[in-house]
Amino acid sequence: MNAKTEQLRDYLVEPDNDQDLARDEFRGSERAYCDALFELLECDEKRAKNRAAKLIANLAKAKPKVVYTRIEDLIALLASTENILLWNAVISLGHLAAVDSENRIADVLPKMLMLLKAETMVTAANTIDSLVNIMVAKPQLAGKIIGPLLQVVDHERNDDCQVVLTARVAKQVTVFAPEADGRVKSALLKFAEANAANANARIAKPSAKLLKKLG
Repeated sequence: MNAKTEQLRDYLVEPDNDQDLARDEFRGSERAYCDALFELLECDEKRAKNRAAKLIANLAKAKPKVVYTRIEDLIALLASTENILLWNAVISLGHLAAVDSENRIADVLPKMLMLLKAETMVTAANTIDSLVNIMVAKPQLAGKIIGPLLQVVDHERNDDCQVVLTARVAKQVTVFAPEADGRVKSALLKFAEANAANANARIAKPSAKLLKKLG
């Protein structure tokens, strides 16, 4: 670990330090900053590690081409038993879909779809968001994603979790609705119609918006 990475680690360890200022020492070198963050995922300081994971996700959104050079590391993190690392890897992969010139997202899609079945609601929720980003960036994959995505509400979870995830699916897929056609659009229509009249407004409201968006 070089001096700059050590400095970044020490900065992130302090809870009151602003994460957005963490990259100051790396201005002009996004790649070095990215590599330093990935190196910190291996460090012993849990706070620094978790904050680095979040910063990687932020960087993947802002500078996806920079983070794409580390896509294999993100794919490996899908097997992580540390939730913060897993969640931010999932989020990052969704952002990288737009620059996925090597079609690695398609290869890893089965692993991501399995995460929809995770017992932890946050894992499923982050996966929903990421998969919708992938559909928007790669509409050719929508046919493989839409079935498992809409079935996320069928997995055994408590009622509150089911409400949150159903509402989240309805809200997120609305972004993709204008691009939907054929089997994908039919599946979305069926989902929206079934949920727009739900007694729970948290589900009904976004489902009604989805239905309207689908025309």
